[in-house]
Amino acid sequence: MNELYTILMSWAITLSGYPAPEAPPETAMVPHSYLVEHACGGHECKVMGWFPPGNMIYLDDRLKPANSLYASSIVVHEMAHYLQYQATRDREFSCESAIEME
Repeated sequence: MNELYTILMSWAITLSGYPAPEAPPETAMVPHSYLVEHACGGHECKVMGWFPPGNMIYLDDRLKPANSLYASSIVVHEMAHYLQYQATRDREFSCESAIEME
């Protein structure tokens, strides 16, 4: 999967215009319930990927990026958030700034 994520990161860099990061983010496939609890405050939502500030991208374990353009697009989207964070980490990260970046 590392090769696929490297390719998807190159797309995120190309599409976002942000520079390549020094290190790629880690990724974790997690149950949808984990995303609902952590990304949506316990309220049911349609979240499929989540990047909180840091170095980890969480992806719904039902996604199959190697076999689905939709799933790959979610990975690219979350990687773009990682790139945004890397480029702006000197600024305060808040819910408001996350919504603005979305």
